[in-house]
Amino acid sequence: MKLSDWIWEKMENLQDVGFQWKPTLKFCHQVLRLDYNAIADSIVRNGHRPAITEEQAKILWDYRFFRNLDQTERSGWHKVMETLRQTDWGKQQVWPLSGLKMGNETLSQKLNAMYTLLCSAHKDKSHAICPRQNPEEVVTAHKLVGYCMKNEELDHLKRLALYGEYPGDLTAIRYGLMDTYQKIEDLEWERAREMRADNHWAADSIDAAILKEKGHIMRSASDLYEQKVQGKFPDDYRKALHRERMVLHGLSQKGWDGQTKIPKPLLVKYGLAESFGKISDALMDYIIRCDMGDDTYPKHTIGHHNRIIKEQSRIGLERLEHRLFPDKNKPKLHPASLGTHKMPIRLQNQVSKENKGIKIRL
Repeated sequence: MKLSDWIWEKMENLQDVGFQWKPTLKFCHQVLRLDYNAIADSIVRNGHRPAITEEQAKILWDYRFFRNLDQTERSGWHKVMETLRQTDWGKQQVWPLSGLKMGNETLSQKLNAMYTLLCSAHKDKSHAICPRQNPEEVVTAHKLVGYCMKNEELDHLKRLALYGEYPGDLTAIRYGLMDTYQKIEDLEWERAREMRADNHWAADSIDAAILKEKGHIMRSASDLYEQKVQGKFPDDYRKALHRERMVLHGLSQKGWDGQTKIPKPLLVKYGLAESFGKISDALMDYIIRCDMGDDTYPKHTIGHHNRIIKEQSRIGLERLEHRLFPDKNKPKLHPASLGTHKMPIRLQNQVSKENKGIKIRL
């Protein structure tokens, strides 16, 4: 939902119950801007009016105000929670999470669960300004956030598994992915430093490590998502897996021709991106050398990386088919092959000799 749509939907709901538009609309904009001091001031001004404070708390929950880990380093973010607790509404609420049974939670406990979960991620960081969290409360916070955000988490895991999209801090914390994402961030900083020093060989090596970590996360997300849906894949997910199956089948049979376009998330997920990059570099170098009078085709380099691609694709295909067809009654696929129709003519001729002009259709 667009932010503007979210605001107007909120306004329509408020109008139905007789709230004033302007003050609450202003509060919504403050939340969207993450203007911590303005949010806290608004809560204080209405602290003696429980009905308004409750609506403000609902807005904070609906917008998932307590959802980003980097916010925990900001004192204003903590001030919002502290101010909410000190209002007349807050003093009437149950905030502790210990012993809570799912389904009996209050709005205040849902907000506290998000807050507690984010702060718990800083348990080993001395510079964090988060208050120390009770271990029992942290365990309950994990359960409650998962219970309240079940559908959101499923969608986050699915999009991570298929497209490599970041699932959000809460989901990453709950499933133990934050350490890997931190490792990726550290590697990206290191890669940028090597690029600034014009050390491309080291940068390429680091880039390969980043892709490896990202592929590991995507495969882990696939396992988590499929465990949660218990094999009952929604149509869009099943169709996406069938597309992956077709691509992997073609690659396991013929390798890559250096030209056929294949989605990068699939390459990362199945550990193929590095070899694809090596083949692409070798073919580009071949074209440049041809212009300089050297038409020696990089047969050895391309053959070596295509053997890696075939083996990696075969392994990925076997695992994928086991998940798609657990009863082993899998439909047969026709042999796929490689296309050369968009290559420079000299490269077409050379690849045609290697692949006998067969074309892949993905």
